[in-house]
Amino acid sequence: MTLHVITYRPSLASELARSKHSTATRLPWAALVLCVLLGLSWLAIGSGPQQGWGRMLAWLSLYTTVLQGPTAALLVSTTLVREAAARGGGTLWRPVDRRTTMAARATVAAIQLLATTMALTLPWLVFGAAKGIVTPADAGRLAALTAVMWLTAWAPASLAFITTRLLGRYAAVGVALVIQVAGTLTAETPAGAWLPWSWPVQATMPLLGIHANGVALEADSPVWSWNPIVPTVAATLVAAAFLLVEILAAPLLDRPSPSRRLKDVEARPVTPLGFPRSAAGTTRAGRIASPLRAVAVSLRHTWLGGTTVTALILTVAVAITWGGRHSATFGTWVTLPVLSTLLGGLVWSAQREAWRITSLRVSRPGFVLGSLVAGAALLTPVALVTAGAALPVLGVGAGRYGLLLWLVAMMWYAVNLWLTTRFGVPTALGASLVVYTFSLVLGGSALASTGWWWLGLLGWPESAVGGRGVVAAGLTLAVGGVATLLWLAALKRAARTTSTDR
Repeated sequence: MTLHVITYRPSLASELARSKHSTATRLPWAALVLCVLLGLSWLAIGSGPQQGWGRMLAWLSLYTTVLQGPTAALLVSTTLVREAAARGGGTLWRPVDRRTTMAARATVAAIQLLATTMALTLPWLVFGAAKGIVTPADAGRLAALTAVMWLTAWAPASLAFITTRLLGRYAAVGVALVIQVAGTLTAETPAGAWLPWSWPVQATMPLLGIHANGVALEADSPVWSWNPIVPTVAATLVAAAFLLVEILAAPLLDRPSPSRRLKDVEARPVTPLGFPRSAAGTTRAGRIASPLRAVAVSLRHTWLGGTTVTALILTVAVAITWGGRHSATFGTWVTLPVLSTLLGGLVWSAQREAWRITSLRVSRPGFVLGSLVAGAALLTPVALVTAGAALPVLGVGAGRYGLLLWLVAMMWYAVNLWLTTRFGVPTALGASLVVYTFSLVLGGSALASTGWWWLGLLGWPESAVGGRGVVAAGLTLAVGGVATLLWLAALKRAARTTSTDR
């Protein structure tokens, strides 16, 4: 009897079928919503220097300098987590070469990444046509930008295939963010041409007409003469190397290993949260665990500390590289929003598997209070360092800025706790991206000086000046309070459900 080995083509068809209704496939739609929001905001600004084609494309600078790497890593890691939860959809026990499966999976990820990139760029043709400023040369520039963004996004995406397997989804996205920010900080340094993490940013800068910090290029800036082909090809070769390693190592990484997972679990002594062991090594029953202790024990071996330390290092690096003004902007729009989003997901991920049992041992209000205290302990140092770095620029206003920065971070942490618990990690990240875009448009542009500033909630530390500060503080407490109540309800629901959403 001859064993029929499944080849690449049916493997690709299988991957396409499994990804049809997946979260990763919905990412291009989220990108399209993001682009439409940015485009409508650009149209709403009206006439002025912001209306040229070059300034229109500059609205994509936030994605190319901060979000491109994490987005690519999120797409890949979400796919890998789905496959791990489904144990490969049965393919781990079928006659298919793991290298073939990996090649097919990378092909599907490439298609999804291309769709996401096109959703972010091509609609700008419509917005430009609405203003009557589109020429054939502009369309060619946009096509080149689309190709460059897609190819350079493959470097963090291919790395995420490895980091997700080794470290998990959150760590993979965090690593991609650190590499992305490092590339942005070093893109215009003398050593930038030799640093692989700088190449994706360098490739898009002359096409967008921006410096690495998002500021428009001067007419005589040497960046205009940079050839985007060189860093694009270099970044693509790095991505190919990562993919080659992943494909060759697939037979070792994709082996059926339920026994290995069981051994890992058995190797660690498991104690119900907050219950001390007796001298004989058994758990003393009949005690109600301390909520604060329960939270502290459950978060002991998570990525919370490393994530916070990374945020502190990035804050200091930005302050040294670009100064206090950019440190405040970076803290408002990158460090604290991203950190509070990640912390919300990490805290709930540490509880999710055992929550049906843990909920019987601790009170939900006490658990919520303990989680909020843990979040405050992690967010406070980052907010203080950010405000301190901005002190030479803001002066006495640094106190108001630091307080609002901390309040907004805590509010967003509570919102993400609710979103992650109720809807899952992918939905929470997608909703965070939409709110982030709204905040950037209404709080980080000329619209911040209008009456619509209060809708840009993540930008309140910078836009809520003067009397707006009291209003912003009140709104922050109100939104955070509602989110906390919704999280309490979501925790009650989570204790009754057997959802395996990851």
